[in-house]
Amino acid sequence: MPATVALAGPSPQRTVRVRLAATGNPDGASSQPSLSADARRLAFASRATNLILFDGNGNVSDVFVYDQGTSAVELVSAGPSGQPADGSSYQPVMSGGGAHVVFTSRASNLVPDDHNGESDVFVLGPDGRVVRVSVDDDGQEGSGPSYEPDISDDGRYVVFTSNANDLVRTDANGQADVFVRDLVAGTTRLVSVSRRDVDSADGESSAPAISPDGGFVSFSSDAPDVTAGDGNQRQDVFMRNRSSGRTQLISAARGRRGQNRGIEGGFAAVSDVSANGRFVAFESDATNLVGRDRNRRTDIFLRDTKRRSTRRISLSTTNEEGSGASVLPTITPDGRFVAFASRADDLVAKNAQGLDVFVRDIRGASTVLVDVTSTGRPRSRELRKGIEPGRPSLSADAGTAAFVSSASNLAGGDTNRLADVFLRRLKPTASGTADRRVGIVNDRLLIVFRSSDRAAGPLRCRLDYGPPTLCPLGGLLLPRLKRGSHVLSAYAGAPGSLYARRAIVIKMTISKGQPRVRVRNPGD
Repeated sequence: MPATVALAGPSPQRTVRVRLAATGNPDGASSQPSLSADARRLAFASRATNLILFDGNGNVSDVFVYDQGTSAVELVSAGPSGQPADGSSYQPVMSGGGAHVVFTSRASNLVPDDHNGESDVFVLGPDGRVVRVSVDDDGQEGSGPSYEPDISDDGRYVVFTSNANDLVRTDANGQADVFVRDLVAGTTRLVSVSRRDVDSADGESSAPAISPDGGFVSFSSDAPDVTAGDGNQRQDVFMRNRSSGRTQLISAARGRRGQNRGIEGGFAAVSDVSANGRFVAFESDATNLVGRDRNRRTDIFLRDTKRRSTRRISLSTTNEEGSGASVLPTITPDGRFVAFASRADDLVAKNAQGLDVFVRDIRGASTVLVDVTSTGRPRSRELRKGIEPGRPSLSADAGTAAFVSSASNLAGGDTNRLADVFLRRLKPTASGTADRRVGIVNDRLLIVFRSSDRAAGPLRCRLDYGPPTLCPLGGLLLPRLKRGSHVLSAYAGAPGSLYARRAIVIKMTISKGQPRVRVRNPGD
């Protein structure tokens, strides 16, 4: 059985470090967090030897699960009798339901008859057994390495990349391909097929993601024959409908033209799929996917497969493009929120140097900084060179985010100077208010905003149908308004918090006489 050990009890802090209470600081770096849909369970990889009582393989990377409900850490990457893995384990992904963990491992003792000497994909199920996923229909191991797993919410379907050429009979391209394993039916199928749907695509495919219901798989490929008309000779993002057998181009520019630049430098484009395959978030270096893309940096985009439209996600709350590269998107099942990492220093009012974690509320058109302290301060500098937050993870409602940092100020008692896994609770900011008495200065209206949240920052405002702007707490002097009716809406915000769901609404009528102003606060 997997080993468990109790952690400290639930913390009132909004930024929490995953650590063992008895020993204080993990003695090895942790990475690659993955949350269940309800944020109760968190899978992660770690080289620490003191997260469980008996970690017998030294500082080899293992996969663990932290349960916020029971405050326990469970070792996932262990053999049938609980023996330590004899090789490194990494790339964990928690199923949305929280009952399964899929991961990659180079260990040869997690299951019987593992003789290929390659990395394989495994899954830990609710029965506590570890099962190898990267096998053919007969359960035989592959001849090459398998990696990059993802899993459906119910744990039935696992998608992964493999260089093995013997998992299916139609794999004849001699390159990495994307496969899906049905753990109930015991079948393995090729996802990255050519448009003829009979053999493997003529190129390398990788970086897969599966929708929560298991029906759709997105992936990156440089093959020119995945869909018809793919003539841009770039690495593109595709999505396959497993039910219909149809594959469509996701990284499509307006007019269904191909993107003019793919992810380069030997990297694969990372993507993620919402429920039912409606939305796909992906990264791209292209400049022709949306209008006014002038930053010449990697950006995050969202493809709406129903409307066949693409929008950019890596924007500030005022919808300005970022000054640095944005990568590694994660999308919530409903497609409303996308988390990503970015080097841009202008997506929010203030953030740390280097790669930070952000969440974009697509419906609310707002962007918030995630890697902050419990009081909303930006993280301090990374203490380990080369440490970056990696791909963030989100709960289904975006109420909790998980990320990695070696900064020492995110949680109390963090003195190990190593990369740790953190949880940030992104509850919406407490609703702000506006004074009902509105001042007049030189024929301009003076609005005063207040908030009970000490960490509250600028509000997201919109006057009439103008562009969104940031309004400061305290006094806001509006521009001179033309005669007629006007509406100002304002949403309270704070670092590390989603914007308030309800707006402050100020209706104004300007005429020859005294302006008429009506303030409606969220609690009214």
